[in-house]
Amino acid sequence: MTTTTHSANPFFNQLDETIATHGMAVIPVGYGTCADKRCCGPAAHQPWTYSVGLSLFGLPELVLMGLDPVAAHFALTWVANEARAGRPIAVDRPFILRDVGVKLVEVPDEWLLTDPDRMAIWFSHQAMRAHSIGLPLVHQVVWADADGRFPDDASCRPATSAYQPILRDDPFSLPHRSRLISKRPQHGHRKVA
Repeated sequence: MTTTTHSANPFFNQLDETIATHGMAVIPVGYGTCADKRCCGPAAHQPWTYSVGLSLFGLPELVLMGLDPVAAHFALTWVANEARAGRPIAVDRPFILRDVGVKLVEVPDEWLLTDPDRMAIWFSHQAMRAHSIGLPLVHQVVWADADGRFPDDASCRPATSAYQPILRDDPFSLPHRSRLISKRPQHGHRKVA
């Protein structure tokens, strides 16, 4: 992939370099725990992490809710690497990742259409690159509770379900934007991991 630079915007230059080097970038949102207070945005009741760049290679972008940024980065990278290696993970088919049950769930377009800020860096990146490819296909990476049950199973542990609601079940209100704990970041950018 050829790197496109945006000399007027160092953030997007770094984003392009990350995508060129790693095939994607990972954006944490709502964790509020970075050393640079601008990087992750305000703390949210349901933080999430998403990918930027996979759609440039014909792959679905990924989103994961509730895990800390390091674990989320690992999970998203592993799923993306499997797809790039010609072993894409089938939607709604559980698999084991480091002794934890995981599966992919399709995210409806309404999730992004309702609030494009949910993947704001993805949309900004596409605009900076002058791409007009429409909405990306998005898959949610969902993890199971300690008993191997997923949040779309009524017997899943309540804490697991609360931290990672299934976006296809409620694409309009999740994550709960009204639960932001602090102000929006001043520069509007989050650090690229």
